[in-house]
Amino acid sequence: MKRVIGRIIAVGMCVAGCALQGARAAEDRGIAAGELPQSMHITYSVIDGHPRSAYGVHITEYGDVMVEESGCVSPMQECPYIRVGRLSEKEFDQLKALVHSADVFSLKDEYIGSERMLGWSSIKITFTLDGRTKDILVSTVHIPPNLNQVIHRIETIREAVQ
Repeated sequence: MKRVIGRIIAVGMCVAGCALQGARAAEDRGIAAGELPQSMHITYSVIDGHPRSAYGVHITEYGDVMVEESGCVSPMQECPYIRVGRLSEKEFDQLKALVHSADVFSLKDEYIGSERMLGWSSIKITFTLDGRTKDILVSTVHIPPNLNQVIHRIETIREAVQ
């Protein structure tokens, strides 16, 4: 029993220490404490009428990235094609800052219109920031510039993951 309690205390100390270390690192990069979310997950899915052109990007709270492509680039690839990567601490903080400045919780739940996005049927993005979740469905070119910037950044991350 003492061993289990010791491990719980050690884990608690690590979590507190890691959070403090993360705050100091953000401060060192010129980001004010409390400005960015402490935790952030993003699930980004492009859903098309044709299943071979759908894909998803999942970004964890640690900056790990998983890209799942339903459509294969070559017949030699296994489908779905999965790539993994990791954002640097600086890249992850920049993405957090971009999402924070987009104020995703004030955005509408759906952006749907007659002018569809070129090559895409719809995009579903789920943001989880500090335990709060926001789902946004996009299937039009008419979206707020701040949301467009987030989408562009996620697409850039997707393309960079090898």
